[in-house]
Amino acid sequence: MSETTIDTAIAAWKAATTKSGRDVAAEAIEEHIAHRTPEDGDYQAATAELLARLEAEAGPLGKEPGVYDDDTLLDGDARLPHVFVHLDGMGNEARYWYIGLETYEVHDYDRDRRAWIGRGTNRYADDTTVEDFLALQDVD
Repeated sequence: MSETTIDTAIAAWKAATTKSGRDVAAEAIEEHIAHRTPEDGDYQAATAELLARLEAEAGPLGKEPGVYDDDTLLDGDARLPHVFVHLDGMGNEARYWYIGLETYEVHDYDRDRRAWIGRGTNRYADDTTVEDFLALQDVD
């Protein structure tokens, strides 16, 4: 079995499209740095410095499509929160605010203007799940 080089681990980190992919590559990078660092050296600081440079160079990962409560991607069986963001996978982002009586105010993010633009209101039952919401978006 061939051993992974640090260059391969760095390339894997750069190619990763998910947080878990970057985490696995970061572990491999840390193992290589730890192996090559003298016993009294701080391999964790060296790893953190390298990963920070890679992050600055590559930028943050894009979020995967779905419904988010703050930065948390919600499971399909979760009920819609009072405020959430829907990423449709086509680069569109819509924010929903519950205003009462099963009604959400909807705003779309305009990247050119860097502003939220009101779209109107949508109605969803209080027990609507994320899965139900996403199914309704596919119909539109």
